[in-house]
Amino acid sequence: MTDIAAFGSPGMGVGDVTGLRTTARVWAGQSRGDWIRWVPGVRLFGLGHGRKPADPAFGARVFATADVTDHDHYLSPGTDSLAALTRIALGTDPARRS
Repeated sequence: MTDIAAFGSPGMGVGDVTGLRTTARVWAGQSRGDWIRWVPGVRLFGLGHGRKPADPAFGARVFATADVTDHDHYLSPGTDSLAALTRIALGTDPARRS
């Protein structure tokens, strides 16, 4: 199985998962402390990033980011997001707790 994971992303240039034209499972996470959440999730006249992958309307599977403090720490040791991304890379359920 192929997976795509986006974290702290302002958008992927499409309105939803189907716009990616992939059969991969698409995962997304965005921390409430991430400044990127203030970037509008729109695309107009070819400008902008499109809907944010972590927006439920995008259609990605959302992974935990509750303890991520800002845009630069999704991969910090001990964070929920690093654990989830590791599980995604290993092909296991990112919601499973060790």
